[in-house]
Amino acid sequence: MKGSLMKKTMVLLLAAVMATSLLAGCGSSKQKSSGDTKAQTITANLGAEPKSIDPAVNYEARGSSIIYNIFEGLTRIGDNNKTEPGLAKSWDIENNGLKYIFHLRDGLKWSDGSELTAEDFRYGILRVLDPKTGSSYAYYGYSIKNGEAFNKGKAKSEDVGIKAIDKNTLEIDLDYSVPYFLDILSWHLMLPVKKSIVESNPSGWSTDVKNLVVDGPFKVTEWKHNDYIQLEKNPNYWDAKNVKLQKLKLTMISNENTALAAYKSGKLDLVHTLVPASQLPTLLSSKQAAAKMEIGTKFIILNETKKPFDNPKVREALSLALDRNALVNTVLKGGQKAADAYIPPTTPDTVGTKDFRTNGGKFIQSKPDVEKAKKALAEAGYPDGKGFPTVEYSYSAGSPVDQSYVEALQNMWKQNLGINITLKPIESKVFVAQLKQGNYEMANLGWLSDFFDPGSMLDIFASDSPNNWAKYSNPKYDELVKKAQKENDKQKRSEYLHDAENIVLSDMPVIPVYYMSIPYMQKSNVKGVNISPLGWMFFRSAHVE
Repeated sequence: MKGSLMKKTMVLLLAAVMATSLLAGCGSSKQKSSGDTKAQTITANLGAEPKSIDPAVNYEARGSSIIYNIFEGLTRIGDNNKTEPGLAKSWDIENNGLKYIFHLRDGLKWSDGSELTAEDFRYGILRVLDPKTGSSYAYYGYSIKNGEAFNKGKAKSEDVGIKAIDKNTLEIDLDYSVPYFLDILSWHLMLPVKKSIVESNPSGWSTDVKNLVVDGPFKVTEWKHNDYIQLEKNPNYWDAKNVKLQKLKLTMISNENTALAAYKSGKLDLVHTLVPASQLPTLLSSKQAAAKMEIGTKFIILNETKKPFDNPKVREALSLALDRNALVNTVLKGGQKAADAYIPPTTPDTVGTKDFRTNGGKFIQSKPDVEKAKKALAEAGYPDGKGFPTVEYSYSAGSPVDQSYVEALQNMWKQNLGINITLKPIESKVFVAQLKQGNYEMANLGWLSDFFDPGSMLDIFASDSPNNWAKYSNPKYDELVKKAQKENDKQKRSEYLHDAENIVLSDMPVIPVYYMSIPYMQKSNVKGVNISPLGWMFFRSAHVE
């Protein structure tokens, strides 16, 4: 299972990503940092080694925060977090939204100086749909004519509705109209990649620094794995004249106390996410740190193929027993908000000016209802927790915050329901593999939306979604999600999406716990860095004063 199950990026909520948003007051410019000399260099903490920076296979925020700074698509996310022209200077939409014709900017180049053409986009998108690539997000290209058939081995690549009319014109034909198709094209999934580079080293091209060719505002010049990755301005980027930053160093400090010490000593200009929970309240109150809400929800994923989680009353009892207010205010203390539904309040609705959550209302209490929880558990056959099996709660090891969080969950279930949950920390890569295989009982997970649309938060629970790690299946839900994907009437589409959320909240394949936030610290002389509510970092407009 935004994110980011995406962009996002299946959010494992480890210490993640890096730099920060539009804050102009965290930290003092009097402290020694790279900005003191007016040098256009920023050092930010990525948090850990990214699992991949291959646009077609990346699924987590760390990778995205590198990809978006070294690649750019037909459209891009602007500094205002709106979709805007990227490498395409304009486009025409024809045949009631079934045909898009993109006109590329003149003189586009790869970072090695070679010509970038419409064929590079065709190759990049086809590579995502190619079943040999194994992209877990290929389904976002299913709207493209024969895209799904190609991905499922029922059509050839030449049958897919993507054509390079000439070197500066790309035509994309759709099987059905998608109202947010331009948003999808700004996503890392739909980027151009250079065919000769990929095919010369199919499994390792994106980590081969000497031969890595990109088209974004920065290029990779050095990568010391598990230590740092060095980016420098790409002089061949089409908008290079507006890129002020010359160097961007992304460190991989995984310990939050070490990261904080590096920030205070001037070795880091930006600390993102890895702010010690024990010190965060003080840092927030003194305005040395800030927190920004994301379009993401942390939840507990339940394997409905295994007992006792196949019983909806068990799932209901587990949810009712949680004190979400205590979790966010006394355990996490990072600006998170107790979840009162699944889709967070930062998500725009498809109609009107109010956000999706305001229009949809509340479904979940922030405080526990112990009596109702006990009643539901008794109706499931476990009065006062008697006979309830000891089950394992899996989570990604390494984060002190996550450790405290899962221990708090364990204690709440023991105290309020009388049941024993065994905590099972697992190394990150193994954890992901086990979830994909369905080798878990209940687990710590979350989802960051991949773009500014509520559909991205809901698509993951469709029966045929490769990110549906809960193995959830409801035909009515699938029908609503499919309708929402194709509906151009904004009011109807909003209704489909709200109805789908109502179903998933009722069936509860996951238990929403809190809406996610980003705690961060940023030196006051660092300007123009943008991290969108999607959790991705953009340094295109960053500079040091």
